[in-house]
Amino acid sequence: MKISKILIGAVAAFAMVGFFGCKAEGEDANGILSVSGTKCSTDYTNETDGFIRAFQTLKTKHYDAVCKITETVNSIADTKGNNGDGVLGFIFDVTQDSDTKLYNFTIAGLRYNVSAEETQVYVTKYKNVAGDYLSKGSDFCGADGEKAEKKENFSEAPSDGSTPKAEYKDYFTGETDKSGYRSLSGVSIDEKTATASVWVEVIANDGKSEGRKGEAGSYTVNFYTVDPERSTSAVGSDITYKKSDAKTSITCNIPSSDTGYEKYTQSDLGYYANVYAGRTLTGKWELLDLEGSAEPVIYE
Repeated sequence: MKISKILIGAVAAFAMVGFFGCKAEGEDANGILSVSGTKCSTDYTNETDGFIRAFQTLKTKHYDAVCKITETVNSIADTKGNNGDGVLGFIFDVTQDSDTKLYNFTIAGLRYNVSAEETQVYVTKYKNVAGDYLSKGSDFCGADGEKAEKKENFSEAPSDGSTPKAEYKDYFTGETDKSGYRSLSGVSIDEKTATASVWVEVIANDGKSEGRKGEAGSYTVNFYTVDPERSTSAVGSDITYKKSDAKTSITCNIPSSDTGYEKYTQSDLGYYANVYAGRTLTGKWELLDLEGSAEPVIYE
């Protein structure tokens, strides 16, 4: 469907009444996100000439979840290189080193690319990012202020005890463009509201349970164009799906060699946004079938 056919005048703004709990240093420093437990929204205009980021973690440990992400397409100018309004992302496996205070995390993100007339997705894992740079500037940087370096394989921790450099790995590199995006076909855009939804599923694998039989300590990321209606057992291990919808358009596997885990592991989840220069990014997130601890909270 050509985006020019969408009735932009009927776009509905997703204003959500929520709360901003205490934030860890560097998280959503620009006040882009409105978070209330398992739900989040944004409607933010970037008036600068660079990216503006938002990064907000939920500081209650969880194994995984399905995150429904809905974007309103605000920018419709069919000009060359119009990649859209920005990125809406689901953050998972967020950890912070107790000594260096550096962050490790993975983002499963999406955007509507106006010029390509398609929804694009990516999965990128970062290591050793300084908290001051989670919402600052156009790049995630390390403690030395140097931007994260792209790697095919992550480096070992320095043997001399020095502070490690920031690094990242794109799991879809080169499959749509050099930025690591892949086209997600079958996304339905509502003509009345100019919105589109994608369901992002993260699975923490234990190597044995139903639905989690991937390598123990690894993650599986699935992008769905319909709600998979996933449910898990009372102990949070076995996963079941509604039969008719248990199909995914894109799957990404993150091996245990990248996570450093040997078993099914709890860590933090969260929300991420990247608003492109001169654009307004409007969207919302909702965590479904959240597995692990009780209702998530935000604290410093």
